[in-house]
Order: sequence, then C-alpha cells, then structure tokens
Amino acid sequence: MNDYYPTYASRQVHHKLQEERISYETLEKKYNERTSVLSKTLIFLLIPIFALLFYGLFFKKRKHFVEHVVVATHFWAFNLILLAAYLFAMLRESYVASRWYCGVVALTVAWSFFHIVWLYRFFLFELTLSLV
Repeated sequence: MNDYYPTYASRQVHHKLQEERISYETLEKKYNERTSVLSKTLIFLLIPIFALLFYGLFFKKRKHFVEHVVVATHFWAFNLILLAAYLFAMLRESYVASRWYCGVVALTVAWSFFHIVWLYRFFLFELTLSLV
C-alpha cells in the first residue's frame, strides 16, 4: 500500500531481512508490534510541522509560535471532520483574515496535509525498521 516509496521500502526490508537473518513473517510481526506504539507517539510530531506551516502563511500577523502550535493542535485534532470547512472557519477566527485568503490557505493546508502525512509515514517506516 506504499505508493510513494515502494522500491526504497522493498530494498530496506530486504536489507533488514539479510542483516537480521530472519523470515519475512518474523520481521512483519516485529514491525507491526513496534509500529503500533511508535505511530501513536510520532503523530505528535505533526503538530509542530503544521505550526511551522501556519507560521509561514501568517507571518505578517506577528503571533508567537506557541499560538501557531495551539492552532495546529486544534487542526490536527479535527482533521478527519470536514477538513477544509473546519480549517476555513478556524483561520477566520484565529487570524481574522479575509474570507478569500482563509479559503486559499485552507485549500493549501488541506493539500499539504497529505504530503506531510506521507513524510510522517516515511519517518515512521524508517524508525520502526531500525528498531526492529
């Protein structure tokens, strides 16, 4: 199901199998056990990434970074519920920006969301594989 880096992932898994001298099934079991814990922990790394995105998009508002972290935390907590609509309303309230700008930013962040999640999955894959 890895559509972004399948060749790389296959090479890494093959290398891990050779290095550890274990079966694919054993590696899969160890990987799944380890990733279930890591995925819940690493998900919090997405909050500062989104905070940096908001900081960059609203740098003229001269807000403290922690305010962007709060906004990013709210965004991440509700990202599965009407992503673009929620983001639009939150940006209007948090930054008191125009409707059109909040609409453009909401679409930009919604589009960026999938790329940031891809990056998260890549780091999760690398970290889990190195700890198995």
